[in-house]
Amino acid sequence: QGLIRAIGMSTKTTRGGLWTVENTDVIMATRNSSDHTDDPVLDRALELNKGVIIKKGLQSGHADTKAGGGGIEEALNYVFSHQAVSCLIAGTINPEHLIQNAKIVSAINGVRVK
Repeated sequence: QGLIRAIGMSTKTTRGGLWTVENTDVIMATRNSSDHTDDPVLDRALELNKGVIIKKGLQSGHADTKAGGGGIEEALNYVFSHQAVSCLIAGTINPEHLIQNAKIVSAINGVRVK
């Protein structure tokens, strides 16, 4: 019936990620300054023009300087420094943090946010 436009999967291993990139439309992969294991998956996704959703980009809150990380802006710059990245899933209970994060990503991508 055409109800499903795209399929994908969140993976835990590089091998699983590479399989997913080859066989689906989109992958949810990990990318942050402490975890580079999915970089080969992102490279292959770029070659195949597949969608990439990043999980753990803010290291479950540990990217914040208050938690000992290098800062949210640094973390977001790192996540979006790979051309394959389509978007990031960032959880928060603070709407202001979400707005700040969106403004940072918009600046990285050269887009204005009101």
